Amino acid sequence: MYIVNRHKHSSVEKKSDSLLVRSSLSDSHHEMVVELNVSIGLFKIEKVKAQIIRAPFELCFQELKDMQKLVGLTVQPGIFQEAKKIIGGPKGCAHLLDLMMEAVKTVIQSGFRLEGRQMSTEEKQKMYSDFFGMELKETCHVYDKLL
Repeated sequence: MYIVNRHKHSSVEKKSDSLLVRSSLSDSHHEMVVELNVSIGLFKIEKVKAQIIRAPFELCFQELKDMQKLVGLTVQPGIFQEAKKIIGGPKGCAHLLDLMMEAVKTVIQSGFRLEGRQMSTEEKQKMYSDFFGMELKETCHVYDKLL
């Protein structure tokens, strides 16, 4: 018997000069969406839209207040640490941070698709090492060997 189902989804849509990235979470207690508009080329976050549709506590809805502080960040090594400072920790929301990080991971994965080519193993290794560093080390066999 299932007690809780949790679904997360991320997608990237190419606009004329930007990427629209959506990451969402839906489970028995939460429903929320984070959208980032990221410029193509510079990979700078130009716009952030976040919505909490359902949450277990009224206090959760207040955690949207700092999401706009993500505007101006560039998708580059170090972005996860910056995001944690802005929307994470004891005055933030773990779920919004997770969705923002999922959105960034999806942007990174889509970067080489924009160029219309496949990445070599060496390029993938460098990209994952640069962006994720020790965050992915020891999370799975492949990352443990590559990073």
